[in-house]
Amino acid sequence: MMDIALFYMAGYKYGGFPTFTQQLMKSFESFGYTVGLYKVRNRTETHTRDFGCDCEYRNLHIDDAVEIVGTTPSIITCTEYKKDSDNIDAVLKAGAHVVIHDWTEMERGFDSVLLENAVEPIVIRKPNVDMLANFGVGSTFIQHPYIPFNLKDSRRHMKAISLARLDWDKNTHMIVEANERLSQRNKIYMWGSNHNRIYLYNKISEFEGWETQYYTGPCYFGPFPAIDGFAVLMASNAEFFIDMSVIKGDGGGTQYSFLEGIDAGAIVVLHKDWLLEGGVFEAGRNCMAVGTVDELVDLVENEKRRDHMELVEDARTILDNHVPGVVVPKYVDKLGL
Repeated sequence: MMDIALFYMAGYKYGGFPTFTQQLMKSFESFGYTVGLYKVRNRTETHTRDFGCDCEYRNLHIDDAVEIVGTTPSIITCTEYKKDSDNIDAVLKAGAHVVIHDWTEMERGFDSVLLENAVEPIVIRKPNVDMLANFGVGSTFIQHPYIPFNLKDSRRHMKAISLARLDWDKNTHMIVEANERLSQRNKIYMWGSNHNRIYLYNKISEFEGWETQYYTGPCYFGPFPAIDGFAVLMASNAEFFIDMSVIKGDGGGTQYSFLEGIDAGAIVVLHKDWLLEGGVFEAGRNCMAVGTVDELVDLVENEKRRDHMELVEDARTILDNHVPGVVVPKYVDKLGL
């Protein structure tokens, strides 16, 4: 018998959406719950498919999805409303909860749908409570779940690594430009999805060595596989974990890449515009921060992890708020289990 149903209602194969879904599923399972993961498609299938990181999902016709929501506590783990509005509407009307990750999901009248169905979404960062309030939508803040790997510290062969997708809100061009100026032994090695070809053509292709057929270039090694712990394992080889994310109307809190960098024991380097007063991260306490390419180059070229181990130790305490023992009871309360 299934205790909880999760619905993945977005098309993204990489990034925070699938990682959140995987981590939430495993977190529930660590408490003994039986969890079903589904995508809504044209027909119902009896067999399961690989979702990555040892998770599996099953395709359902919308009629079967609605039936499950009617009998099982259900959560839509992410939405892409402009591409799947009819199915999302139907699942919400049937009584599913929904998680909102950032403002980009509030499009094409999705706020009206939430209000019409009296849905109070779950949000993963505190600024999104205010963002939804601007739409007149109430919400519940629950930190996104993360199960640490706690790898044994090992020799670090790279100066810096970045595991973010190549995209506008990740400011990937700052890292690419920095790499043009960094010495060979201090390059920032990059893994991540390169699916946003418009961004790559407009912001990355101008840099030396980047070509426009497959969008590969110096120090970039493509998307990393959906293997449990792969990102943490890769980051454990680097002294510094670079993420230049800036999301409109968001910030201050954590993203999965940040948590993976912390778990790996690397020093997390964030964009200054991500930091907010009263937020989780504070430069000089649990992370470093830069605002320009010049500052990024200077930091990677001249700083050493061994001189800032207090940042590593303080940052590890951030993981304590994301473990299943803290997060799952909040979801259980929200679902009324």
